[in-house]
Amino acid sequence: MEPDDNRLDMLRESIRLTEEILDNLNHARTEHPETRSNSVVAARLTHARDWRLRYLDHLENGGQPLNLGDEWSMHHGHDLAIEWGRETWDENRIGLRCRSCDDWIQLYDVATTSNVEPTIADLYVEHETHTILSWRRGSDAGIECVTCGAVADDGFPLLSAPVSDWFDQVWNG
Repeated sequence: MEPDDNRLDMLRESIRLTEEILDNLNHARTEHPETRSNSVVAARLTHARDWRLRYLDHLENGGQPLNLGDEWSMHHGHDLAIEWGRETWDENRIGLRCRSCDDWIQLYDVATTSNVEPTIADLYVEHETHTILSWRRGSDAGIECVTCGAVADDGFPLLSAPVSDWFDQVWNG
């Protein structure tokens, strides 16, 4: 199986599992109306499923994988944070997490050896616990650190990338 086929299969399985969980939540709500189902969980799952469906449609029609600008744009206006991995096996990883969706946007291994060039993980370690803001200006998207004043001073973005044409079509309907 080709790596791209494997990614498509994993994406399809993720969509299927999300739909199964949503169905179970709806069934529990119907069968036991006296219990309150967690509407926040259902909303987050629906949001994630819908984006995965759009992305799958894009990939199946010959599109390229998401670029970083697309990833950040999806979470524009959400509560973003630079955090360490939460699981025991994840403790040496740092990344950008969307607290609104409770979803990792990026997650990187933190190298224990020093590199000549700083990595994204090094950048994230430097800005850990800072307030991060995503932005989109025309065909560019990125993240800036509010704590360091990059936004207030119209300074440099921590990371930036162009948004792909297909993402503009999905975003704008």
